[in-house]
Amino acid sequence: MKKTSINLLCILIIAILGMSVLLPAFYIGASFTEGFCKGLEMADKESSMAQIGQQTVDIYFVPSTEQMLAPTDSISFDDGRKFPMVVKQAAIVTDSTAGSSAVQWISGISYFLSLVFCVFLVIEIVKFVVNINRGEVFVAKNVKRLRHISICFIAISLLIVISGVAQEYLLGSMNLTLSGYQLSAYWIIPWSNLLLGLLALLIAQVWSRGIALEEEQQFTV
Repeated sequence: MKKTSINLLCILIIAILGMSVLLPAFYIGASFTEGFCKGLEMADKESSMAQIGQQTVDIYFVPSTEQMLAPTDSISFDDGRKFPMVVKQAAIVTDSTAGSSAVQWISGISYFLSLVFCVFLVIEIVKFVVNINRGEVFVAKNVKRLRHISICFIAISLLIVISGVAQEYLLGSMNLTLSGYQLSAYWIIPWSNLLLGLLALLIAQVWSRGIALEEEQQFTV
């Protein structure tokens, strides 16, 4: 494969990973800023019942059979027509005092650490491609880079699971109900990240074995 093709693939991968880092970071920053400003506003009013801040909880709605057959919600078009609608996913904004603060911290820290690993992942991919462009392909430090990439993918997957379980517990502590639906936190096991991590680890092991065989062959010649 030519260097140009490798560089283009690297740029594409970095762009995708960069968006996965920047968008959640912007989302977290905006939520934190909004909650902080809301807390200052309520503190000025010296209201004992005031909200300290707000938090956003992503919820997955599992509609019952009755709800699927006869939806209670509808969506309207510009011409006035209405069509029945079944909700599958939504985000609700609740009082930040709802649920366990410890669980909120666990979820937030897990999400922050996953962003840190995403940044580290981008750096390792860049270093790996730079080594290849220099002609350093089957070398030990590339095996090290691949193992670092594998660790990043697997760590991100585990942190997503931890954050998801924490969100599930947080949602359960709120005792939210909606007629016709079962509610659960919206998250899925990141199988693709786990698969990429294991593939990177497999390639690292094969690469390492190939280097070892090459060194053995050189010694026997």
